[in-house]
Amino acid sequence: MIKSGDSKEIRLKEFSYALERMESLKSGNELTNKIVEIQGTHIYSKGDSVPEIESINTFLTTISFAVEDLFNNTYEVLNNSLEQYIASDEAIGKLWEQIQNDNDEKGSSNPFKDVVTNFQSGYDSSCQLFRHGYGDNNK
Repeated sequence: MIKSGDSKEIRLKEFSYALERMESLKSGNELTNKIVEIQGTHIYSKGDSVPEIESINTFLTTISFAVEDLFNNTYEVLNNSLEQYIASDEAIGKLWEQIQNDNDEKGSSNPFKDVVTNFQSGYDSSCQLFRHGYGDNNK
């Protein structure tokens, strides 16, 4: 059985792996080599086909720049998402620690017991008020 902490650890490892892969691609020249290869695939010719070939060359160059921009944007989004995930995880951890500390001070063994009890008692009394015609704003 996977504990919730283990689950977070697994997700973070998968996320970190994806980010590392993106970094290695970015720094490892794999993408740059492909872009150079595409940019180098210009077709040279003479005669009537020159305008069409120039159009194809322009299109290939546009595609190569679009791929490069897409990669850079994807990398930035992935990097920002990792930072947000870590910040969120830390905030949730601090909140959980505060809930446990509050419950330790109260001597409660279940951190959500008081919250559930208060909610249920408030819910029951509000239902009784409406059942007996009190609290009806439509009168």
